[in-house]
Amino acid sequence: MQGIRIIVSLLLFTAWAVRVFPGPVFGHTPQEKAFYLQSRIVLRLNPRDTVAGNAVGVWHLEYNQLEKAAQAFAKVLAIDPRNQTAAVGSALIDEIRGNFAGALKIVNAITEGTKGLIPFRRVVRARLLFRLEKYREAEQELTNNIPSNALPHDLNFWMGRIREKTNRPLEAIAYYNKAIEADPFWPEPYSRLSVLQQEQGNHEQARKVLADLLHLRNPSPYPNADIGILWGWVMRSDRTQSASAKEPEK
Repeated sequence: MQGIRIIVSLLLFTAWAVRVFPGPVFGHTPQEKAFYLQSRIVLRLNPRDTVAGNAVGVWHLEYNQLEKAAQAFAKVLAIDPRNQTAAVGSALIDEIRGNFAGALKIVNAITEGTKGLIPFRRVVRARLLFRLEKYREAEQELTNNIPSNALPHDLNFWMGRIREKTNRPLEAIAYYNKAIEADPFWPEPYSRLSVLQQEQGNHEQARKVLADLLHLRNPSPYPNADIGILWGWVMRSDRTQSASAKEPEK
């Protein structure tokens, strides 16, 4: 009975906190705020719940609390070593810290024995290859057997970055424009396109792109697009199918 009272009290606190606290304290959307707070409750009752563990990890990653995020993802991977959300989250932390080779190793490991990379992981892998200056491999990653449902803004942006680094500026400009067309609210391609147009001597075009960037009315809610995707994975997860749902056998 006491346990039920505690759970009800915590759920009421969740509902209150979602309304009262601003976004930077408890996530971006009301759904994410509630999911994060509920996940903390779930972890107190069952520390092996991987869905809740991932929710806490993504929340800390979103606000650049890298050590706490790494700890949360490590706990999930200790329970389920092939958990894609925790693995990709860990890879993103390594990427932020500049450990590109370590991040690539994680992404490669979770695809062993599978039929291939899902679109998001493919873009992440290409991006890591790009950061390691393996531009040819990065380009192949994005052009060979790319799924039809790949994220067009991400794909086109990184194709543009590869073209830019391999001295193909006109192709890079075309890809950046495609990325903007695919997602007009994502700031990244605007900034690269403005720089590239300036370098090409197209000063008027560069100023126009920069003005478009500065006047975005509704920029993407996630400064890092990866965070939004990870939140989607977590919130679509089925707790009953989680490796965490069962207590370890004694």
